[in-house]
Amino acid sequence: MSFPTRDRTATATVTADPSSDVAPVTTPLPSTTTVTAVVPAAGGNSGGTGSGGSDNDAGCAPNIGTAAAATRDAARIPQPEHNGSWRAYNAGGAWCRGLSWIELDRAGALAPVRERQLLIYHDGHFQGTGIRCEAERGQYVLATSPDAITVQYTYVDPTNPAQQHSQGGVGKVDVTFRWNGSHVVMDGTLPYAFTEGKC
Repeated sequence: MSFPTRDRTATATVTADPSSDVAPVTTPLPSTTTVTAVVPAAGGNSGGTGSGGSDNDAGCAPNIGTAAAATRDAARIPQPEHNGSWRAYNAGGAWCRGLSWIELDRAGALAPVRERQLLIYHDGHFQGTGIRCEAERGQYVLATSPDAITVQYTYVDPTNPAQQHSQGGVGKVDVTFRWNGSHVVMDGTLPYAFTEGKC
């Protein structure tokens, strides 16, 4: 089954490791791609989808291009819950020497509800998604280092009085995805109001 992605052209900026002498790379993402849905093996309890191992059939992500890595790896995860396909819109991290990431959202979705997912790489090899469920109200990469990616997720928080005046989520939680020497682990906890028991 193929899902066409029709959207405007996006650009991914990949920032080099600060200790590196390599300049940052900007890779244009395609305006139209076709992704084939393939459901991979589920990841562990604390993280997302994927094997957690290296991706032996592919080179370091910049060597194949950020757009090619996004297209290939978006096809390896479950497609958005409410139909459609994934669209890459942002990327960064320490490509080829540490952790890096590509942010996805559902092509054609309207805010404030727009499914999002985070693809995580170590040394350019796909590790899986940050979390198993989709972030529907917001996913923002706050900081990246060669061994950690800090992400803020937003969600509808019915216990917060400000939620009555907003269609977007007012609840916020920060988690860190960290390389522990062999695979990516998540530090932090997602509240039930975010996961709704799905992940």
